[in-house]
Amino acid sequence: MALITSRSFVLPQLSDAMRTYVWFNMWTRKLWPYNELDPGETLLWYESPNQRIVWSTNVTDVTRFPYSRREEVADKLKLSAVDARQPYLVDAPASGFCLSYKVDPIERLEVSRPDDLRFPQQGWLRINESVVQKWPALASFV
Repeated sequence: MALITSRSFVLPQLSDAMRTYVWFNMWTRKLWPYNELDPGETLLWYESPNQRIVWSTNVTDVTRFPYSRREEVADKLKLSAVDARQPYLVDAPASGFCLSYKVDPIERLEVSRPDDLRFPQQGWLRINESVVQKWPALASFV
């Protein structure tokens, strides 16, 4: 299965930064793909500011856990003091579920999003035939 995750910021240009960063999502309830994301899956990265997919990666590690305080997430993921102050974590639900993952970059891409395709509000999209019909450049990921 191949998935796309959307980010509201410009992603790293260098593959080492993608590889070493601890990526995570925090939700009040177990949203998709909390239970579905597994190592070995292809994960494409979409930059919403530039409206394009910029990375193809392979998921290498996945950690799922409930949390009762944001500080638990920072501790469990061993985030630096700077990372623990990032807006996403500071503004995340006070308690809920965390999906954390690491990736190995495959290649840097420049795949613009078609105007008629919208991402789900949670920022995750499974690549399937209906997505490929609107976004033919993704056909090799089905």
